[in-house]
Amino acid sequence: TIGGSGEKVMLKIVAKHADRWNCPAGYRSFEGKLNVLKDHCKAVGRDINSINISEQLLVCIGATEAEVEDKWKVASRLKPFSLTGIKGTPVQITEQLHDRVRKGITFFTVMFGDFGPPQTIDLFAREVMPAFA
Repeated sequence: TIGGSGEKVMLKIVAKHADRWNCPAGYRSFEGKLNVLKDHCKAVGRDINSINISEQLLVCIGATEAEVEDKWKVASRLKPFSLTGIKGTPVQITEQLHDRVRKGITFFTVMFGDFGPPQTIDLFAREVMPAFA
């Protein structure tokens, strides 16, 4: 795995050598980074589909929308993670993760916005993870 998003050097190295690319949090446009990586892959004769794509992702999850908003008060200050993070109830988080999977992300490195107490991890494991099993 190579993590990084520098378009001139890092993504060129990913195209040549990586089995997995981890897109770090805080990027401006995932699609833009992915298109640059695709161009680098084409330049070196590599199929982009041979690279697993992961994303470093802040997840702010709560059982209710009110709980989510309360947790987001802290999570929103976790820059650069909050710039590309997702927030919501389990159903909303599942939808947002599915959107990312449709864009080509195959793996997530998750950091919870409330730093992952047992209740948060349990909620995510029970109500979100089964949608991806």
